[in-house]
Amino acid sequence: YNHYTTICFKNHLKKCIICGFDKIVSVHHRDGDYSNKDPLNLIPLCPNHHSMIHTKLYKNEILEKINEYVSKRI
Repeated sequence: YNHYTTICFKNHLKKCIICGFDKIVSVHHRDGDYSNKDPLNLIPLCPNHHSMIHTKLYKNEILEKINEYVSKRI
């Protein structure tokens, strides 16, 4: 099954890469393209950090941590 959440959790642990929360985990599309199912485009985040990445105030703080995570997986 090629649903983006399935692809994400086959390639990443099912927990927020920022804080490790694993009860509710969202999938963030790094490039904003929901048809891009590349595992490095699908980043597991808790609802709180997923909301933060979509705000002007906290985006850069979260983006930096996502970029660090991705650079270690390449």
